[in-house]
Amino acid sequence: MFLKRRFARLYPVHFVMTLVLLLFAIVRLVAHKLGVGTLEAGEILPFSSGAPETLGSLISNLTLTQSLGLHDSLTYNVPAWTISVELAAYFVFVAMCLLAPPKKVVHFLSIGVGVAAIYVGLALVKPDMDITHDLGFWRCLAGFNVGVLCAWGRPFLAEWTQDMSRAMCTGIEILTALGFAAFVIWLPGKGQFLVGVFAFLFVSVFAQDRGAVSAFLSYGVFRYLAKISYSVYMVHFIIALVFGVIATQIFPQALMSVAFAGDLLLVVYMGVVIVAGHILHHWVEVPGAAWMKARLRVRARAGLQAL
Repeated sequence: MFLKRRFARLYPVHFVMTLVLLLFAIVRLVAHKLGVGTLEAGEILPFSSGAPETLGSLISNLTLTQSLGLHDSLTYNVPAWTISVELAAYFVFVAMCLLAPPKKVVHFLSIGVGVAAIYVGLALVKPDMDITHDLGFWRCLAGFNVGVLCAWGRPFLAEWTQDMSRAMCTGIEILTALGFAAFVIWLPGKGQFLVGVFAFLFVSVFAQDRGAVSAFLSYGVFRYLAKISYSVYMVHFIIALVFGVIATQIFPQALMSVAFAGDLLLVVYMGVVIVAGHILHHWVEVPGAAWMKARLRVRARAGLQAL
């Protein structure tokens, strides 16, 4: 049931955005064939030798296997690499729950050791956390199990912090947020493999929902952004590509003559992404998930009747 529900949630948006990026690739190809587009240094046209957009990568995108080491680069809707490895991590999680469900402290300590081993192994073969199409599954598996550890540790942390004042909880939240931001912005190279520690602290602190920062983030606008965040995440890449074309190919001189043009363009871009995410959520994500769940239920009933 867990796998079916997650697949129904993820796949409709992924499918639609893959088709959108396929259309974008075709438009690029046609534009260059007509002499409208300009070929930049190092650019390879879609469906050419060495291009990330090929029939094979299209098939792997549609089957959500595109980031399991099948290709030499990211393909089509670039952010969807996480969905590919996330789905694979779900299978590992389900297998663990069925075959060896963690119940005791020693089990969760073993998971922690496994997470640490993955990050150490990745650090030995990679210079930083820019790990996507090749070893992204292991990066995702480690991060997923950090979440498992957060879920396990939440009640213990809640008991430990129950007597803390709101002011103290707020201070801890602020320090945690600043520390995580500093880690993301300034810690380079191999230091990035400490992400599991920082993510564990960040999620564990804010999961308590005790401070003023948590209260501020509980306002409706932030809750709604969280609600549509998957659609926002999946649609932002194509919009960035379109804005890049506008900035470099259509209005480069006009933008260069306007003060703070880049900042203004970024604000417009973020607004367009949120609006597009809203539309994608309501027109694709929600109805698509409902349709897939209904179809899966029908197939399940048919399977039971066949037995």
